[in-house]
Amino acid sequence: MGVNQCIVQGAVQEKKNGRVPPSGLGIGVSKDRSNAKLTILMSAIDKFWVYILRCSDGGYYTGVTNNLELRVEQHQEGMNPESYTYTKRPLQLIYSCAFDSSLDAIAAEKQIKGWSRKKKEAIIDGQFDLLTQLAKKKNFWR
Repeated sequence: MGVNQCIVQGAVQEKKNGRVPPSGLGIGVSKDRSNAKLTILMSAIDKFWVYILRCSDGGYYTGVTNNLELRVEQHQEGMNPESYTYTKRPLQLIYSCAFDSSLDAIAAEKQIKGWSRKKKEAIIDGQFDLLTQLAKKKNFWR
């Protein structure tokens, strides 16, 4: 799908344990999240980003953009009172993934938006082995 790197709660890593996790998204996560700061690498210029924000009410918002830093800033500033995130500020960027292709990024965004909360939390937490289980069993955590 053209994935180059993913950022989860500020930690950048291209692959987990030297391999791309089973989801087709190529998501990576670092175990050390203490004092992690979001870093957008220069190699990420001309990329398309899928991102997940944690809203103040605990919900998640998934979006796609070609300028991650600007888009997160726009969400935080509340530029559009009609937008979903306007009343859910402050927001926290907890996941992002860069794509070479806008079509791949849009497809990934649509896929993630259709996922359950538990499945979104699995990619946020880097628990890629759970993605297949969560897709098969609706009541996996009960």
